[in-house]
Amino acid sequence: MVKSVTSRKWVTGWLAVVLFILFWPVDSALAAPTPSPTTQPSATPTSTPSPTARPIMGPKATLVAFSNQDPWIGEVSGFDSDKVQSVTYFIRDAAKHWHSVGPIIAAPFTADLAWWTWDDAGQMVVTSHVQMQDGGTLVKDPGGWTTIDGQSVNPGGHLETLANSDGSLGARYTPDRATTRIAAVQFWLRVGSQWNQVAQVSQPGATGSFEVLSIAGTDSGSWKSDDTAMSVHVVWPGGRPWVDPVPWAWRDHFVAVQMPTPTPVAVATATPAQPPAAAAPPSSAPAQPPAAPAGCYPLSNSGTCYRPGEFCRTSDHGRTGRTADGEAIICENDDGWRWEPA
Repeated sequence: MVKSVTSRKWVTGWLAVVLFILFWPVDSALAAPTPSPTTQPSATPTSTPSPTARPIMGPKATLVAFSNQDPWIGEVSGFDSDKVQSVTYFIRDAAKHWHSVGPIIAAPFTADLAWWTWDDAGQMVVTSHVQMQDGGTLVKDPGGWTTIDGQSVNPGGHLETLANSDGSLGARYTPDRATTRIAAVQFWLRVGSQWNQVAQVSQPGATGSFEVLSIAGTDSGSWKSDDTAMSVHVVWPGGRPWVDPVPWAWRDHFVAVQMPTPTPVAVATATPAQPPAAAAPPSSAPAQPPAAPAGCYPLSNSGTCYRPGEFCRTSDHGRTGRTADGEAIICENDDGWRWEPA
């Protein structure tokens, strides 16, 4: 009897569940979800007002626009320029000396940084101090220091030393960069462990090279020492030199050059009028160049007399001689082998 009652209750329960499902309102059970505004855009776009243009506000920093030809450009970022009163830039050169540019008091607060006026042969640092308006704070070193390798403005290039056929030396330096920024190029000659500046060129040629075809005082051949070398120094505007932008040129790398033979220029002359009978006919023999005084010796490779202070040839080391004025001279090693008063 108990089992029969339980069975009827189970059947009645399942019947109620089935009837509930069958008669539930369909619209409520299967109602579509409310569409998202982002998934159903309006056919007519909504106009939104454009925001007022303002400076890009990012991390505060001191930035440097680099150039190996023109001045670097210093600027600061991350500040509202309407609230900045001034910016002063500070540069620490390769010799760890500090220099300042500014204060800059007008937006956008950028500054030209003339890198060639400072020691740039090594690591350099650029930073800034930003003074805010209305007695605001002084922001020092925003974003930290900006480091620049000064070697990136090394003019680099190529150095050639020319061993001319007349015994003299020439030199040619061609920079890789900053040619228009170079004020002068100096050539330094090493002979017997002694360095001397032997030439300076202020303007490049048509090919962009600074060149001396024949260096005065080297035609005696006295530069022919075992340790002879040529060095180049680049001089920036303001006089600061960059020493050895390229390696030395040693004697065994000198380039042999055949010097051109001067071509005599024919001078056109009009046929002279018939001179009077009493006048002697003009001599057609050209005037001879004056010969070196008979009393001077030895003669240079070009046949001239030596003077005190000029380089002497290797073959003349320790030898005595006389100048055109009859002064006794001797070839001795005095800061290089030179003719000196005996």
